[in-house]
Amino acid sequence: MADPAPRHAPSKALGLFFRSPARDRWLFLRSLILLPCCRLGLRVLGYRRLTALLGRWSRPAQDGAQAGPSAELVSAHRRAVERGARYLPGHYTCLHRSLLLWWTLRRAGLDCQLRIGVRREDGELAAHAWIEHQGRAVNDQPTVAEEFAPFEAPLT
Repeated sequence: MADPAPRHAPSKALGLFFRSPARDRWLFLRSLILLPCCRLGLRVLGYRRLTALLGRWSRPAQDGAQAGPSAELVSAHRRAVERGARYLPGHYTCLHRSLLLWWTLRRAGLDCQLRIGVRREDGELAAHAWIEHQGRAVNDQPTVAEEFAPFEAPLT
């Protein structure tokens, strides 16, 4: 039976980490620390109290966010959260990842919305969370709002 991943994968990941810009390394390390906090916060506080707390700990979004610099910043934060979820033990849901991304983008002063939507799958109700910036999904497929019926009031 073949190994599921090449043996040199950890060294490649470590090399990629050290070749990354300092900002990306910091965002990744911060994600490694804060993703478990988001998971624990949801379990202990619940969704409403955790989002209220995170909202108080973030600065208000800037009016008229610039398209150029904000697009790169959004992408850097998204990559850091996704990589953090990939390298941490345990399972991090779309809600865990989206909560952290929403909070870190707001802390960076960017206007973004945490969206939650639902759909029926095989007779069951399925829910999904994603982040929108300037009206577009940033941590999911562009058609996610068509696949899941989003709740009317996004968390901004």
